[in-house]
Amino acid sequence: FHALYGTPTVILRPYMTYGPAQDSRKLIPSVILSLLEGNPPQLSSGQWQADWIYVDDVTEGFLAAAEHPNIDGCTLDLGSGRLMSVRAVVERLIAIMCPSVKPIFGSLPDRPHEPQRAANIAESQARLGWGAATPLEVGLLRTVEWYSAHRKAVNG
Repeated sequence: FHALYGTPTVILRPYMTYGPAQDSRKLIPSVILSLLEGNPPQLSSGQWQADWIYVDDVTEGFLAAAEHPNIDGCTLDLGSGRLMSVRAVVERLIAIMCPSVKPIFGSLPDRPHEPQRAANIAESQARLGWGAATPLEVGLLRTVEWYSAHRKAVNG
């Protein structure tokens, strides 16, 4: 629409966003809720990698794009620029919540042909002055705290 009609548009591509109030069927909430119940999470092999980004950082990226001039027609990635495996994320959650629990990797099948891409954050940084500010451990801790406080509402 920008090229064809001159419409002032910007495309933002958030990567693997996580945080409070995410659908409980998604990886991080499901692992947290399983651990809160005292159950070992059942997972795929854990080898798949993603570019994990905390929801507040994505929100800041959208706000920066809304406020920044001269970016019409751009496509910008919102991510950390780094890949991390599901296994590594789950191990961090377990270390935060319940180090004695052993996750059951391999009990679920891996998704076939799941793409693995890290965000190209150079242009987002150059054009918006934006970058992910929340370290993974901090974002995971905030997410654990939220699900711990809202567990009854999430579980119905």
